[in-house]
Amino acid sequence: MSAAEAIEIMGIIVTTPSCQEARLLLDEMYKDIREGKLSLWSADADGDFTHNSVTWGGAAYFRPKLVGDSIELNLNYQPASGRPRMAVIAFYHGQFIETPLLSHHAQRFNFALSFTDVGRARSAERGDRAQIAIHMSSQARPDVRSV
Repeated sequence: MSAAEAIEIMGIIVTTPSCQEARLLLDEMYKDIREGKLSLWSADADGDFTHNSVTWGGAAYFRPKLVGDSIELNLNYQPASGRPRMAVIAFYHGQFIETPLLSHHAQRFNFALSFTDVGRARSAERGDRAQIAIHMSSQARPDVRSV
């Protein structure tokens, strides 16, 4: 995606049982896209995920980064898309957590944290920024809470 115009605004952190599981989860999401199982998502040559719908395509992209047993997915907003920033944030986060994660790979991760401030999430500080946590139990029933 075009990083020159993008603004990193928030992201998702997904934790898995191990470093190997984090790599496997990311690889499986790419495979699902290639095989058409995640038809509304695409990945470019840099590995960035974006939504393919007419309304939301190109409005933002997630840039994944493996960090130990976690995947950090930083959302990069494209102001040139003309889409309202908060609407893009809500749509991309909701769709990514729902489709690739909960609908297709709920057994592969332990915890997902959606956050609005990249720096605060990385340093595990709590502040006035919104955060949504999804904890996966052994029965793969999400426990969703605001933190």
